[in-house]
Amino acid sequence: MGGSGSGSTTVSDTVNTVEAQNGSHEKHVEASQGSGRRFWKFRMRPDDDDEPQDWWFASTAIPLLAATFGPLANVMSIAALITRWRNNYDPDNPGVDALSVGTPDPDWCIALNAASLVCGLVGNVFLLFNFTRRVRYIVALPATIILWYFATGI
Repeated sequence: MGGSGSGSTTVSDTVNTVEAQNGSHEKHVEASQGSGRRFWKFRMRPDDDDEPQDWWFASTAIPLLAATFGPLANVMSIAALITRWRNNYDPDNPGVDALSVGTPDPDWCIALNAASLVCGLVGNVFLLFNFTRRVRYIVALPATIILWYFATGI
């Protein structure tokens, strides 16, 4: 039960057999047996794993989302700054936009729109610096993404 019988084969026996045949396959067999932690049905990578990591989501999906929402936030910030969003309608002609009088936006609203526009424009500057290689990719891309998300969220 607990010991190794003559008919059972263990992982260490397989590794020893492969090591005896060809020493170069030892690491492959050990890695394929899984020395990492297990989470539900998935085998997590061990801490000392030097294999390339899959960064697709971080390097493709997040920048695409940021590239979609960032310029849209800039356009909305410009529209919010140049247009009065509240109107007073004439009681005699309700709903007629030509006869309405614009009410100035509150100062806090203008400040938020200006902050959103500044975040978006600074994000665009970082993107430009990334393309012209003035700032390293590892610095410029996260700065662009974070600033565009701030611009969208404000």
